[in-house]
Amino acid sequence: MNNIPPFGIHPSETLHRLYQNKPWQGQDPEQAKILFLSLDANWDYDIEQSPVFPQVQEYLQDGVLFWEKYGIHHPMLLNGYHGSGKKFHLSFTRLGLAPENAKHISFIELFGKPTYGGSGEEPDFMNMVLEQDASYLNFLKHILTETRGKTFFVAKDVYNKLYKHQNTILGKKVLQMKPYRVRANAFTTIQLNSNVIVPVYHFSYRYLPKAEQNTYFEAYKQALNDVIVEKKR
Repeated sequence: MNNIPPFGIHPSETLHRLYQNKPWQGQDPEQAKILFLSLDANWDYDIEQSPVFPQVQEYLQDGVLFWEKYGIHHPMLLNGYHGSGKKFHLSFTRLGLAPENAKHISFIELFGKPTYGGSGEEPDFMNMVLEQDASYLNFLKHILTETRGKTFFVAKDVYNKLYKHQNTILGKKVLQMKPYRVRANAFTTIQLNSNVIVPVYHFSYRYLPKAEQNTYFEAYKQALNDVIVEKKR
């Protein structure tokens, strides 16, 4: 991987083709009740050489069926996968989401193309988001502001960026709670038209001291379960 930048748009034509068909993971965002909003869809640079790449394609074609078939929410959790991202998804499993929840859950991103490396280290990342295809920005705006009854769990850093650039991403200023007032361990609900945003520390535990992880994940699980129960009514 010499001379490869630390972050970029993924070179895999197969990934791009799959994302053109479905620029999300898991359930169709139109049908999902719970959505996790991240910065970007990050994949190992050498994912096509991974023995689980056939399962990656399965997952991107039908994330709900994948979860129900394999009992895990993401192909990076398969035994044959050893690239980047595995620790992140292992930590996500601590939320205790079961395959029966798959039909309610979708994963979407601010940036609509597959990437590799760390977007958090890329100073130009938000320009990439704001200057991407208008069709994806319109899709994002629609899912966030024009649908009804959805709960979005977002990392606090994602909320900060969404708040700062909401005129471009959301079409107008609709988020009123300033980022410095958000307590990520309080699971505060923020109204977004007919939907709700819940900022959290992160979808994994890497920003939390080890001594605080169990308490945080128990509270996170409870917040998720409350939403799941409410959405099933």
